[in-house]
Amino acid sequence: MAVKSRRRGKADRHAEQAPDEAGSEQLAASVPTFKVVALGLPGSGKTVLLASMFHELDHLAPGRSFYLDATPEQRVALNGVYRTVSDTRREWPRSTRIAELTDYVFNCVALDDGGARHHLLDVVYLDYAGELLEHAPETGRSSFQELQGHIRSAQALLGLLDGQRILQLLRGEPAGHDYLQFELRSLLGLLQSARAPVQLVITKWDLVRGFGEPPDADDELRLDRVIGALMAFDHVRGLVYSSPNQLVRLIPVSAVGRGFAELREDGSVVKRSGGTVRPMNVDVPLCAVVPDLFRQVERTIDDETRRKLEESLRRSLKGRSMRVRAVDVLSGLGTFLNGSAGRALGAVFAGMMPGVVGVAATEVTRMFAEWAATPYERVADARELHEAEFGRYRAARERVLVQFDTAVRRLEAIMPNSELGRR
Repeated sequence: MAVKSRRRGKADRHAEQAPDEAGSEQLAASVPTFKVVALGLPGSGKTVLLASMFHELDHLAPGRSFYLDATPEQRVALNGVYRTVSDTRREWPRSTRIAELTDYVFNCVALDDGGARHHLLDVVYLDYAGELLEHAPETGRSSFQELQGHIRSAQALLGLLDGQRILQLLRGEPAGHDYLQFELRSLLGLLQSARAPVQLVITKWDLVRGFGEPPDADDELRLDRVIGALMAFDHVRGLVYSSPNQLVRLIPVSAVGRGFAELREDGSVVKRSGGTVRPMNVDVPLCAVVPDLFRQVERTIDDETRRKLEESLRRSLKGRSMRVRAVDVLSGLGTFLNGSAGRALGAVFAGMMPGVVGVAATEVTRMFAEWAATPYERVADARELHEAEFGRYRAARERVLVQFDTAVRRLEAIMPNSELGRR
């Protein structure tokens, strides 16, 4: 994993810092970075989806105590794309890619009960130009080697499937068959080489209808028809079943929502005059990065490590008042992480996350242990964690982990068939 430690100051300067300053520097050193690689052919809607995702998550909202921040330049660029998309008087954004790779860095910032802000984690979102998957670049082999390196070290892979082309497939049109059989083959082959969880994101989901489904069909039924059509291709089945522990998820999204655009007979997609943007599921791909990674790790660890982790959590919670449980859990997790089972868990993360170092590595493992505490009352709710002096930082992080998980479970409640290979 591209988990990077922030560089500390020299030891003599560190010793002169006030305790709270030293603590802040230690927290900064523990901020992990999760790498996401996004791949999609030209026209699949990668840029529009990214702008919509950021627009959805760049502010606090009811039920969400975190937001994503970005550099001013990237914030302005993404907001400009979103404004173009949402304005029915303007054409769809044109592709303006001038490089094979564009990287965005999103800081996940959360508020605690006292209103203080905490920088919890970073997401590095690598957006590859779709042309790389269609034509060999002038730079030749080095570009593909760089791409494969990023895929091997990523914590999430997003493969974007064009919903309009999926509709062609469902309607039995030759263009839809060719899209899956030939055009997507390179993309799916690259995803199959990954160790991280894979998200197959169907863009333009608002267009995927009118292919012979019942008039009262809901999204679960539509998705089931899509899954049946996709799994008819051997290279899609190969991706889904390439590893028994790898999580492959199908996520339908719409950057604009139903009723904003219409598909005409000539194949063009036009905005409807006076239409209002109502995005659907655009927050899920980024919110699912950490929970899906942790679910995959949970499947990977051996029974002995899982048993010892569960025992440490039970011992920490048993017979304790809610006020002191959080402190006991922190102590219990520390004991677990320093033991043989904890080191085994750390080795699993190190294998999946090349580059993990120092305190950031410990914090990622601790995040997983806290996430795994779900069956044991999630340790405590955010207020109790704060009252128990568990630390505002970890209390804020715990709340955000729950909110990430909630976004994934909301998708699964509506579309229980969204995780492939678990049917």
